[in-house]
Amino acid sequence: MLIKTHRSMVAMIPFIIQLLYGLSFFSMGIVVLLQSGLPAGLIPRSALLLLGLFGIAHGTHEFCGLLLLVLSRPQTFVELRNSVEFLDLVLLITSYVLLAMFAVDLLIKAQFYARRWRIIPPILLVLWSLSSVFYWQSFPSTSFAVLLADTKTFARYFVGFPGTLLSAYAFYSIARVQRHSLNHRGFIYLMGTASAFATYALFGGLIANHPARFFPASALSIETFEASFGFSVKLVRTFCAVTISGFVSLELVIEMGKLRTEWSRLREEFIAVIAHDLRSPLASIVTGAQLLERLEGDGSTGHKQKMEQIIKVILTGCNSLNRMISDLLDSSLVETHRVVLKTETIDVIAYLQNVLAKLPYLSSSNPIKVRLPDGKIYVDADPQRLEQILANLLSNARKYATPGTEISVEAELKFSEVIVSITNLGGGIRPEEQAMIFSRFQRSKSARKSNVAGIGLGLHIVKGLVEAHGGRVWVESVPEQNATFRFTLPLKQQSA
Repeated sequence: MLIKTHRSMVAMIPFIIQLLYGLSFFSMGIVVLLQSGLPAGLIPRSALLLLGLFGIAHGTHEFCGLLLLVLSRPQTFVELRNSVEFLDLVLLITSYVLLAMFAVDLLIKAQFYARRWRIIPPILLVLWSLSSVFYWQSFPSTSFAVLLADTKTFARYFVGFPGTLLSAYAFYSIARVQRHSLNHRGFIYLMGTASAFATYALFGGLIANHPARFFPASALSIETFEASFGFSVKLVRTFCAVTISGFVSLELVIEMGKLRTEWSRLREEFIAVIAHDLRSPLASIVTGAQLLERLEGDGSTGHKQKMEQIIKVILTGCNSLNRMISDLLDSSLVETHRVVLKTETIDVIAYLQNVLAKLPYLSSSNPIKVRLPDGKIYVDADPQRLEQILANLLSNARKYATPGTEISVEAELKFSEVIVSITNLGGGIRPEEQAMIFSRFQRSKSARKSNVAGIGLGLHIVKGLVEAHGGRVWVESVPEQNATFRFTLPLKQQSA
């Protein structure tokens, strides 16, 4: 009886390993998908969404493997088994494609390395994956079972392996770039995730479940590997899955806690700044109204001049309040993707010259130097919103520029878009804060410590308006030296 029980328990081990394997990825997918609905932290929302979908797809693929283990003995379930095999293949390919997309999206959007190198990982991934198509043609199928096994191996080798390695590199890049702002625990979590993904790439991507008809899968399969090295590949894969799930979930839970704390701090800071910024113009309006009340009925020339000055103070206070309310409303439109543009075809070079000539910043302590190309460049844009973008960026450049230094405004034509750049000399922005400052109510640490008033809406509005035009906006900065904000506008499409 004990021997039978022992044998039953031993027979259950593959099922338990497979179940743990699938649950690890599936639970990670659920946690990451929930996290993707929160404001972006270290990982952009789109990348989190792809990683979450990968976890669910790959976990479901492993559950299909568990079902195939159950259906492997009874011969009456042959048709059902074939259907599950096909579904298993689709889920495997889908999961690895999602993982590859996650890695590429993370590396490109999070700007973890020099801009000129961003295109290389996607190109390498595409070339690696396309090579499987040509490789596959030299191995014609002899049966459905062989075709299925070979296709799964191809999916692991030509999509899963590079996608998983890229994911490992992406997490390593986060840890490397953010090492100064991360605590020791966060750094260990990210490096642990990178190591687990790298190990999973080797044991999940290169080592095939069954020997295939092509190299290296013909020589490097679970059977040959375990016979040579004497330990279970499935156990290593499961350990990697549990480690990845644990590290990613823990890091995201910690990040969620940080976000709650940060949002609480931002809320209090927002209330304090709003109260301060509202009090100043309101105080001017109230004081002006009281003075007007005292001067009422006095018809002397001197008093009339004083009344005109007081009225100007009141109007300035009202305009300040109006701008603040407009920013709050525009931020709400941007956040809910309800920005409506009234576009028209404009020559962006002539438009920039006209707008820069009438904006008040030319007379400030930071002169503006304009460098624009000759000729005409036409875009479809909303003139009022485009002026708002320029005004916000120039206002920011003036606020944080070193007094007496130049502010540079440039435009250049590049491929199918025009790039407008605004550069100031000053404190600059640290690399870890460059993506964050475009979020709602977010300001850099140096900006918060400065005496410059603001609630962190200007750049958020700029980003929303630029993206509504179909463009992009980003910042390039050397800390303690300069900051350059660039945004693009697509060129007007020529009618056929």
